[in-house]
Amino acid sequence: MPTPNPLRPIGTPTVTLPLLLTRSDVAGICRVHPITVTRWLSDGSLPVLRIGTRPRVPAAAVLDYATRGMSADCRRTFLTVADPATVDVPAMLRPNEVAQCLAVSLSTVNRLIRDGELPRVGTVRSCQVPATAVAAWIDANTTPARVPLSLRG
Repeated sequence: MPTPNPLRPIGTPTVTLPLLLTRSDVAGICRVHPITVTRWLSDGSLPVLRIGTRPRVPAAAVLDYATRGMSADCRRTFLTVADPATVDVPAMLRPNEVAQCLAVSLSTVNRLIRDGELPRVGTVRSCQVPATAVAAWIDANTTPARVPLSLRG
């Protein structure tokens, strides 16, 4: 999750992005082995965003999947203890902040910018990426779950 930048002025406009989790993060939340998470991703049980070959899963889908079948009280307690499913970020992000949001390396973000998948604003030295473009890229590249979570038994 991106850390607040003390150099950004207070009151900077923010954009809400989905929090993305790695396979091991999902395994930790659901208390299963990472191979089980890989199986869930391959059979379409969870939506997946592939950045290169690395899968990332929206936290909201994981929390919904993990709490399926819980009573209302248990679900409320679990979601109170769990991390938020979204994160507020500044309207313009530096490449290292985009890397934190996507849970990938800086070189992967630089490749996405170089290949034109993410727009760049500014010069090479002061490059920034609009957070709305990152959100749109996440939405466009996330493969939805094949079976709606509400219909699974």
